[in-house]
Amino acid sequence: MSCLELRLEKITDLMFSFYYGVHVSINLPDLIKQIEPIIQSAGQAIMDFFRHDFQQREKSRGDFVTEADLVSQEILISGLTKLIPQAQIISEELANSSQLPTPNIPTSEYCWVIDPLDGTNNFRRGIPHFAISVALIKNKKPVLGVIYDPVLQDLFYAIYGQGIYYNHHKVNNLGVQKSFDNSSNLLNNQVCNSDNLAELNLFHNRLITTNIKEIYLLNLELEGALLRKFGSSALDLAYLAMGWIDLVAYQGLYYWDFAAGELLVLEAQKQFHQVHLTNNWGGGQQILAGSEPLVTQMQSYIN
Repeated sequence: MSCLELRLEKITDLMFSFYYGVHVSINLPDLIKQIEPIIQSAGQAIMDFFRHDFQQREKSRGDFVTEADLVSQEILISGLTKLIPQAQIISEELANSSQLPTPNIPTSEYCWVIDPLDGTNNFRRGIPHFAISVALIKNKKPVLGVIYDPVLQDLFYAIYGQGIYYNHHKVNNLGVQKSFDNSSNLLNNQVCNSDNLAELNLFHNRLITTNIKEIYLLNLELEGALLRKFGSSALDLAYLAMGWIDLVAYQGLYYWDFAAGELLVLEAQKQFHQVHLTNNWGGGQQILAGSEPLVTQMQSYIN
């Protein structure tokens, strides 16, 4: 049995000892203080592997799990289950285990949704852009979301009804992108190829992160849009909440890819639209997140 298999078996055994419980009441601000050292410990474990030798295997075509994913998951599950023993756990590297009850659907009052290493392909290639994502779900709604970048040691979190925080500071004047606003730019008529100036203004100088082929085929870059794919949907959503990205559009996601980021986006008073696409690849979830005009216009484009 390989090291990766032994770690997954250990985590599965741990899960059975914590799965069942009763109703509890949680103080979310206090919980953040308890989560932080756990997620930082998992982050340090990931960094200990970064750009060093580690075991890895391909779960499905192009989808890898590394030793760092499993070590991080082990630390997170061990720590988080002690905070709320009654909570269900949904975590990426447990999802394919048939031994666990309803591994992909929140069924308990409280549920932790964990991505122990979002951006595994960046990590395994030595690219320093990846994160840990942890969300607490209550009655199938996110009430707490934490995203941690262990490279920059950036901590983003949101509490339902209490806004978002960046490295312990509440973010008040949301919409940092105002400094990049279209109203401050002069359009070059020589590159304007749209008959609809309103649509041109809408996407001009907007930073869009996406893996949706149809968006690239729209040629929005000719209208001044900036299209990117950074490799971590969790960090993309955190950056969107901070105003550093204007629109996030992804397909093929699983719940753990966006559970924490969804709350950050909503607490930043932005739109979050999620649908399940049948016969779609990966997790089948499509998300659009950003300001209402951008999300609405992009929906009309890709639908």
